[in-house]
Amino acid sequence: CLFLATKEDAFLRALALLQLWRKGYVEPIEPPARPMHIYAQQTMALALQQKGIIAADVDRWVGRMPGFAGVTLDDRAGVISYMLGAGILHSDEGLIGIGKAGERTFGEKNFMELFSVFTTPPMVKVFWGKQELGEVHQLTFAVRDNGPALLTLGGRSWQTTYIDWPRKKAFVEPSEVRGKSQWVSDAQPLRYELCRAIADALVSDLVPEGLSSRAQGLLADLRDQYGWMESGKSTLIFDTDGNATWWNFAGKLLNSAMKDLLADEADKLIADNECLIFRHVYSDESLVSAIRETLAGDAHGLAVLLDEAFVQELKFAECLSQKEIDRELGERYSVDSDFKQFSRISLAVLWVKEEA
Repeated sequence: CLFLATKEDAFLRALALLQLWRKGYVEPIEPPARPMHIYAQQTMALALQQKGIIAADVDRWVGRMPGFAGVTLDDRAGVISYMLGAGILHSDEGLIGIGKAGERTFGEKNFMELFSVFTTPPMVKVFWGKQELGEVHQLTFAVRDNGPALLTLGGRSWQTTYIDWPRKKAFVEPSEVRGKSQWVSDAQPLRYELCRAIADALVSDLVPEGLSSRAQGLLADLRDQYGWMESGKSTLIFDTDGNATWWNFAGKLLNSAMKDLLADEADKLIADNECLIFRHVYSDESLVSAIRETLAGDAHGLAVLLDEAFVQELKFAECLSQKEIDRELGERYSVDSDFKQFSRISLAVLWVKEEA
């Protein structure tokens, strides 16, 4: 493979990927947790295919699928009950068919919408006025933040002004807000393992095989720039303006979840892939204590808060109650396993450094 990196963040991601590959890491391919929107789709498809079906027969067809097998019979029955109440399905003496609301929503072109689970990639186009800047994953904007989402595209920083979820478009304007790092990420959530591999590449003394001379020089500069990092430790750095940055390389999803636990420690918190940024810290000692308590706790109190409009973009969401939607998305974006690694192995130690 040949990696041609044009930016520092892309260079570090390439190093991290190669490091994971050399260790034999394979990203697990797991079905989304609790796919009840797909259960709803399968129920409608079976009702059409069989020209009517009784509720018990739905599970005879699809109940043994691994994604559904872990869901209780009552919860599965609850989805069908909700669809009946919403008019998506109708029942004629126990025989279930497509209801009027189901025909209006999914009936165009002979129910073409039911033939696929996904119609478009989960990407959002980013615009500055009429100029298209690029595309980013929808989770870039779906993770709820206090204030506009910040991202980096085209070599500069932008802040979000409006998101048109149905059309998958985001509108931005230039921003002067920049991170401490020259390679601050573009806010697109990266997996925990990849972020930790980036940290490992920065603290290691080894020079990977296959790097060009320019790449070797860049790696040396980056390691010098982040020379305060230590293997197996996270670093909380206070600046002279009363701000702080917790460099933990835990990934944006986990940092977003922890941000809500630490929200009372500063005026504003910004979660990114490699760090949590605290604007105007109320008390240095209190923040250190709160982070230590977070690391010593468990993952049950952690949750990634998602934008409500994004949640409704789950295909076939019309077939689910809001409670079921929240439950499904909550399990899909669970950070439990990442937090267990984060607190037990990689980031159990905290130290503080004052900037000159």
